[in-house]
Amino acid sequence: MLTDSATAIFDEAVNHLKGIVVPVQPNLLSNINAAYPDTEAMSELLLEDPALCLSVLKITSNTNASASLQSSIREAAEDLGGQKIMVMLNAILLIMAKHGEFHSWIFEDYWETSRRVADIATMMARQLNIPLVEEAHCLGILHNVGMPFLWQKYPNYFEEIRKPTGQTLIEKEDKLFNCDHATIGFYIAKGLHIDPCVCEAIRFHHICHDVFTGTNVASDKTITLLALLKLAESIVDESTQLLHQTDASEWELIKDPVLETLGLSDLDYGDLADMIQAG
Repeated sequence: MLTDSATAIFDEAVNHLKGIVVPVQPNLLSNINAAYPDTEAMSELLLEDPALCLSVLKITSNTNASASLQSSIREAAEDLGGQKIMVMLNAILLIMAKHGEFHSWIFEDYWETSRRVADIATMMARQLNIPLVEEAHCLGILHNVGMPFLWQKYPNYFEEIRKPTGQTLIEKEDKLFNCDHATIGFYIAKGLHIDPCVCEAIRFHHICHDVFTGTNVASDKTITLLALLKLAESIVDESTQLLHQTDASEWELIKDPVLETLGLSDLDYGDLADMIQAG
């Protein structure tokens, strides 16, 4: 039974999370519950799930009167504290229950690629001494966050985007749904007061050739974040893992500027990919 004060926090959490019914990985909920009250351990687990990261950022955005920019999901989670994280998880479970069952297998590839891309982008930022570690994680875990929102409106979303048509993913989404996941993700991130460079990187992450060539003007920070993201996507082979299609055309188009931005050679890239895939 919740105390009056806990009930108030719970009601506030439900209110903050309205509209967010992105499925959460079921195993993580039990793992986070087991980690309580260790806020640091709970935060590390939260970092593995796009929906949980989104929820943390939404709550901290709504409760932060100054609406300061956000990029560190870890810091936001630790600021909430263990008790409020548990309240948030209960609120998420309630909201998901109201929206009925979902088939978790549909999201397995989405969850896995989001986590791995975030991990690798973060690791590369650290290894290359790029002071954008938290931003790289935020971008990696949320770059495809528009996909579950399209799925909510179009339950056959994942089945449709995995059909081979000879189109790029963005072209396919625009034709089928009259919108695309990158644009949706951009507006979601912007609404949560996430660092504008992370927002722009989400927006451009499937048309980043235009950014690297200067057709779309972007800051050096956005360009660096895009390079980290696209390198991580390539190493994960996101197209194959998420879309079930082998298509290296996007990577081949941007490979040279990505490596140049990060100060890497082809040999460095091959060594990194081998090391990560082996480990």
